[in-house]
Parts: sequence; structure tokens; C-alpha cells
Amino acid sequence: IVLLSWCALVLLFFTLSPAKREVYIFPALPAFCLAAAPLLPGLLRLRGVQRVLFAYTLSLSLLLLIAGLLGVFDIGRWPARLLADAQFAVADVAGVWLWLAIIGAVGTLGACVWRARRAGRAVLLFTMTLWAGYGLGLMPALNAASSSRGMMQAIGQRIGPDAELGMIGWREQQLLMADRQALDFGFERPIAEQWPDAAVWLREAPESRWLLVRADVVSQCIDKALTVDGGRANRRDWLLVPGRALRSRCQTHVEADVAGTDEGETGD
Repeated sequence: IVLLSWCALVLLFFTLSPAKREVYIFPALPAFCLAAAPLLPGLLRLRGVQRVLFAYTLSLSLLLLIAGLLGVFDIGRWPARLLADAQFAVADVAGVWLWLAIIGAVGTLGACVWRARRAGRAVLLFTMTLWAGYGLGLMPALNAASSSRGMMQAIGQRIGPDAELGMIGWREQQLLMADRQALDFGFERPIAEQWPDAAVWLREAPESRWLLVRADVVSQCIDKALTVDGGRANRRDWLLVPGRALRSRCQTHVEADVAGTDEGETGD
């Protein structure tokens, strides 16, 4: 009762919370596993359960193995499409393919050796390999892009240690990975309403202040010829806007000039 109540409370809390991500319910997983553990020996003796576990392990392992091999040998369209995304470094993507192939090969080998009658062992081996590969290989390879760490490090080097950084249309990862205290103009606030405040801030110190802005929400008051490519992260392109890129004619009319921006667009 205690263990299942633990799971129920976690689910209830994040059901009521407006912020929801799948990782938030992970604290319920250990308690659920402990609660289910007494049923495991009996379940593993059932032929139907054995077949389901065998099919699960073999099918998922083969899927990962095939995907990894296609990527390693650059076969098909989608591996090339992922490599073409500037968000990911070529070496990092190559490492992902290799780890997927290794995880899939180990899982396939375990399923073939133990077959359905001992599918529990194959599932255990596959699960251990999957999580070890995820932690040691997959996430380290994708971390620089998925967490925006690589982009924010490059931005810090580009603007210099003494510059000030503001953000419009930002994501939580960028604020977390910034190498300095960054100023924001609202998270859920419509972007069109953020630009007037950002323009005032830029105008106060145009030589030392920069804005990191999503490329698709740049104000008409910004001279795009003076902007700098900020990189790609979170499947979006970003621009660095120096203070001197703010057009002088717009300094008192920024709000009117950005009225065409999608007001439903937020930084989420």
C-alpha cells in the first residue's frame, strides 16, 4: 500500500502541475518496481509472458541494430538528413549510430541465445545494455546540441566576456547553459510585447549589449545585415543581434513595427 500510494501521489502531483514532462514521473518508477517484484517469478513461468518478452526484446533489438547499421554505413535518406542538420556535429551523430548498433547487437544476441523460455534473462541483458549505452554513449553525444551547451559556449566566445546578453524567444536550456547572467523579457509573454523593452535595453549600451533571438521572430527594427549567426539548437535557428543593429528610426516606435509578429508565439 505504501509503495503504490507513493506512485499515486507522484502521478497526482504532476497531473495537477501545469508543467509536465515524462521524466518528472521517474520518482514513481522504483516504488512501482518494488511493488511489482513479488509477481515477477510467477509471471516469468507463464508461456504467454515469455513469448511477449521474447518478441519485445528481439523486435526492438533488431530495430536498433538496423537503424545503427544504416547510420554507420550511411544508407538511406534519414541518416543523411540528420547529418545535414547543423544542430548536430558529424562526429556526434556517428557515435550515436555506433552505439545504437552495439545495443541492438547485444539484445539480438541475447534473444537468440536464451529464446522464449528464458526471455527474462534476455530482457535483463538488453535493458542493462540499453541504459548503459544511453548514459555512456547516446546522451553524451547529443548533449551539446540537445542542451544548447555547445551553442551557448560559442555565443559566449563570440560576444566576449564583458558583453551583456539578453534573450527573446528563449528556451530554458539556453538560460541554464549561458556563461553569464542573461536578461530575459518574459517567457510566456508574447514576443511582440518583448521587443519594445529589449530595444530600450539595447539603446542604453549598444556597444556592449547583445540579444539572442529566434531567427523567425526578428523585429523589423533590426538591421539584419548587422546580425550574426547564433547557431542552431532545439530544432531552431538563432541570431545574435548587437545593440548597434537597432535602427535609429525605430527607437521610439518598436512596438508598432513588430505588430505583425505572431502574438500567439511564446518562448516555450
